[in-house]
Amino acid sequence: MSKATPGPWFVEESDLSWDLYAGAGNFHTLKLIKAPKKSKEFAEYWPNANDSTLIAHALEYITYLLQLVETQAQALEEAHTAMLDALSVMEMEGRDFNLMPQCTIQEAAKKLEALTHV
Repeated sequence: MSKATPGPWFVEESDLSWDLYAGAGNFHTLKLIKAPKKSKEFAEYWPNANDSTLIAHALEYITYLLQLVETQAQALEEAHTAMLDALSVMEMEGRDFNLMPQCTIQEAAKKLEALTHV
């Protein structure tokens, strides 16, 4: 994301074209895309109103999704640590590890560890 053109990005439309800009309003803007709407061979394939909204907000959406992935990875790592801590306590207390019908806690810990080290 650090190589992306800084935002915010915004769209301006006319009867002839759809234009995507980056910048803070009408000053110091950079035109990223000019898509013709008419009189061009491929004009029918350029963005409609829904597409233009998605494209104009793509930088924000991607940034949000990357933050969400990081948050989920951190939560998974914390759950993994908590499970290993619980396993350690249970081992010290000599408890039975067959608490889940589908697998033991040790097996679950191995599966969770494999997920956190992908």
